[in-house]
Amino acid sequence: ARDEIIGRKCNFLQGEGTDENDVLEMRAAMERQRQTSVVILNYCKDGTPFWNVLTIIPQFCKQSGVLTHYLGEVINLRIPPSMRHRP
Repeated sequence: ARDEIIGRKCNFLQGEGTDENDVLEMRAAMERQRQTSVVILNYCKDGTPFWNVLTIIPQFCKQSGVLTHYLGEVINLRIPPSMRHRP
């Protein structure tokens, strides 16, 4: 439900198949206050895996230049059934 996801970090979508390198890349970008995008395997509430492009964009106060928050954009990738079992 919408109220279960708004305002939350997206790490609740991660699961056993999520690549730790993707998570580390996002974490490093946030530590450097930089934008990044990764293609990441996440999971629905029912455990169904799905791929998406996750972009995080730091937002800074115009007056002070201080980081205020991050915007996140998620683009769902529809993988054709014939490609789902490829490495």
